[in-house]
Amino acid sequence: MAAGRRRTVAVVNDDDALVQLLRFNLEREGYAVRAFTNTDDALELVQVPADLALIDRTNRPLDGVELYARLRKSTGMPVMFLSAWAASVPDELNHLGLPPAQGYIQCPFALKEVLESVRKVFDATP
Repeated sequence: MAAGRRRTVAVVNDDDALVQLLRFNLEREGYAVRAFTNTDDALELVQVPADLALIDRTNRPLDGVELYARLRKSTGMPVMFLSAWAASVPDELNHLGLPPAQGYIQCPFALKEVLESVRKVFDATP
């Protein structure tokens, strides 16, 4: 990472209140945040990846797994799923022949768990 550049986290979730909660707390931790409340807009991540994406499994119009598949075709951007369906996502990705994501956090979640997981992903990537 270039000196002085803030890591960017993309939040993709159709629940605007949850997006704003995550945005506020991630920015407070020093991250830049790109927020998307639908997956059509989030497809811009294919061309301009973030340093990490937090994706809900049940987004619209594309579901989170389809968005993940499209991201995997063009970028190595780390992805974590934040979803009520997080427990089923690893098997679904495996069934589709997709590599595992960097994390799966079950909703409802503790904000502290999300922030710690984001830090761990960034600590593991240069």
